Amino acid sequence: MIGIRWTGLALGYDATIARVPAGRVEADRVLVVTGSNGSGKTTFLRSLATLQPPLEGVISPEFGRRVFVHSNPFLFRGSVAFNLGLAGSGTAPADDALRRLEAMELLDRDVGTLSSGQRARVALARAMAADPEVLLVDETTAALDEEGMMAWTRVMEESVRLKRPLIVIATHDVPVLSHVPFSEISMRGGRDSI
Repeated sequence: MIGIRWTGLALGYDATIARVPAGRVEADRVLVVTGSNGSGKTTFLRSLATLQPPLEGVISPEFGRRVFVHSNPFLFRGSVAFNLGLAGSGTAPADDALRRLEAMELLDRDVGTLSSGQRARVALARAMAADPEVLLVDETTAALDEEGMMAWTRVMEESVRLKRPLIVIATHDVPVLSHVPFSEISMRGGRDSI
């Protein structure tokens, strides 16, 4: 089963902004990372994505395809279909990802005409189309409306059932995950997280 484990981590840039005790997460549940602004949620996700090494500690395994979806995802000029094609997996997986997020009506739209919630769905679909082993989502879901959040919740349920990909999401609040098994890490910025 896909999983990530870490020893006690010190996270930050020049100085430690957060500490995370040793832990492990596997694809049989979603890892939800909560905390206030500046508490280290994004830094923890960036470290799990191997985009930024921890100041102390080790994250393993350090292999496998990991996709990080930023809180303000970048979309390239052009159509949604063009942006989904950038996932490099062909049109069938890209269309399937958009279909799973219940947003097929966006396929031929120009990204410049999309709302922030629609852009979030496209960014999530593009990430899913890349077929990652680990999908790290940094507050992207904050822009989703109720319909979009319900579709995303169904995607998470399916991912947990299939045990792929392992999903890690950062948020200020624990989303309504009534049918999705999850673990939570609460970042406390500068203090040990729990």
